[in-house]
Amino acid sequence: MGTKRTNNSVLAEIGNDLELISNFKARKLKYHGHIMHLEGDNLEQDLIVGAVPGSRLRGRPRRRWVQDVENWLKLTINDAAKLTRERSIWSKEVH
Repeated sequence: MGTKRTNNSVLAEIGNDLELISNFKARKLKYHGHIMHLEGDNLEQDLIVGAVPGSRLRGRPRRRWVQDVENWLKLTINDAAKLTRERSIWSKEVH
């Protein structure tokens, strides 16, 4: 069995961890804006917002997509969804 490595050790080995993390955040926020622009009732928006019926298994709650968006933008998910409707503002926020 291999040894477990922390994210920090992998990023330290790569060397450009800040660029990698900012690239990841930008791509995730860009995709979030893309999904929120879709018209009508769709599964992707329901999954991101967490409106899927049912219950979770026991144990620690899993980290949700919405939590990352809320933390990075310092907005609620409803405010972030409103922000995605203004493409020029959203684009500036993502980059």
